[in-house]
Amino acid sequence: MRAVNTIAITGHRAHHLPVRAGHYIRSAIQEAADLYPGATWLTGGATGSDQMATDVLLERGERVELVLPFPAAVQGARWSCDQQAKLRHHLGRVQAVHVLRRVYHPDGYRDRNRELVRRADLLVAFWNGRPGTGTAMTVRMAQHARIPVIVVPMY
Repeated sequence: MRAVNTIAITGHRAHHLPVRAGHYIRSAIQEAADLYPGATWLTGGATGSDQMATDVLLERGERVELVLPFPAAVQGARWSCDQQAKLRHHLGRVQAVHVLRRVYHPDGYRDRNRELVRRADLLVAFWNGRPGTGTAMTVRMAQHARIPVIVVPMY
């Protein structure tokens, strides 16, 4: 069995999540954190699953690192003021921030997902099961790399 030192999170943005998503995300994160104490958690900093999971992890005092496709101001440029404030709050509390590109490019999201999988020993996916999403792509990348995946259904 492979050691789990680094756990990456992937999941849908807020508008693709069910009403009770926060409950499911909180429960899944708490369970995984209890199973893998001391792990480093990686999130992409996006709205929805990433931000909800980061909130829970920081509340628990877990080690969290952000893997951003672009600088925070670029990533959140079209977000609501509340979503931007949440990202700024996370930036001030996580242990590390990794920025992959200096300027916006659509491939930045794919690069971020690849980096999450590259660094992960385990992937936790908050996924509605639909193909063609960034979450689906990240799950496929992890499976191809033989990284174990825990899928938390988001229907």
